[in-house]
Amino acid sequence: MIRSTQSRTAGSVADGRAENERMKNPGRFAMLLLLCAPVAFAGDAENVVLEATYTGEILRQVSGGLATGERYLDNLDLTLAANGEALLGLEGLQFFGYVLYNNGHVFCEELNGSAQCISNIEATRALRLYELWTEWQLGAAGQSVRFGLYDLNSEFDSIEAASVFITPSQGIGPDLSQTGEHGPSIFPETSFGVRAMKSAGAWTVQTAALNPVSAGLLLIGEVNYRPESGLRVGGGYWHYTNDRNAGGYLIVESPAFITDAEGRGLRMYVRAGRADPDLNPIATYLGVTQAELRTQLEAGKSLADVAKAQNKDVAGLKAAMKAAVTKQLDQAVTDKKLTADERTKILADVDKRLDDIINGTAPKRPDGPRFRWR
Repeated sequence: MIRSTQSRTAGSVADGRAENERMKNPGRFAMLLLLCAPVAFAGDAENVVLEATYTGEILRQVSGGLATGERYLDNLDLTLAANGEALLGLEGLQFFGYVLYNNGHVFCEELNGSAQCISNIEATRALRLYELWTEWQLGAAGQSVRFGLYDLNSEFDSIEAASVFITPSQGIGPDLSQTGEHGPSIFPETSFGVRAMKSAGAWTVQTAALNPVSAGLLLIGEVNYRPESGLRVGGGYWHYTNDRNAGGYLIVESPAFITDAEGRGLRMYVRAGRADPDLNPIATYLGVTQAELRTQLEAGKSLADVAKAQNKDVAGLKAAMKAAVTKQLDQAVTDKKLTADERTKILADVDKRLDDIINGTAPKRPDGPRFRWR
């Protein structure tokens, strides 16, 4: 793998942030970068910043995987940050906008075949408005409210020590990243949200409500303890209002050690997370992750094949699936979304349907968006 990143900034601000066809001329986006970066703004350049960052990767599958070959992936970030207090006279106000482009080349699913992929910039080809939010600092320092189009992972389930890695699973845990139809408002598709944060000494508490597509509201909260030593201990809990999916995570980051004169050093971290197993009883029973199961099914294996490979009983798999279906139907009756008679009719042929699912092969994934996390 070769990764190259170029950044250019216009202005200065203390808070500035940094489809399957192959693109014929990726250099044109590098040229776009050079054209955008020198842009100057009227007014106070101390309080407005335009930053452009272009990242390009050359990935080659040398052996193994699904096939040999190479892909060129790229990622163009254009961000605009503005100090609303200085420009508009509104105390504690900040504005932020973020446009994102990816070329959409596919390495993981066409060549590599890994469960959680290799690159954190692999995504569907698109030019997107990725973030557009306003933040208000409230009263004393350490209190703020942010609302607008918002990347959840910019502040939640984010590990500073892991930012040097480019593999997606180091950016956010898959137990959270793989929830929701299009992900929980993370790269590359975000949604509208509201976030509140308060800091007191070494403690920080933050909570957010977001609206991912067709998943109801995603409610999430996180607490972090960061003493002066550089240690970080944190934990979060999240919950979807529509499908009752819920989970949590714990994060520990060590202080820096073996540091040099400039303060650079080594850090260690550990993260553990868990989602509701009732919403994925198949992977839970088989003892594999959702991504691992999906990869095997897309390779042509049936659920029965996977169960045998995992030394699991096929009858036990069917029982686990039937129990999950029954539980969901019972809840639907409780919520008055189904009648008791409708529940009984559905359960009458559930055994036949489950046999077909377990012994058949998964249909080929249709063309369309692919979602990653970073």
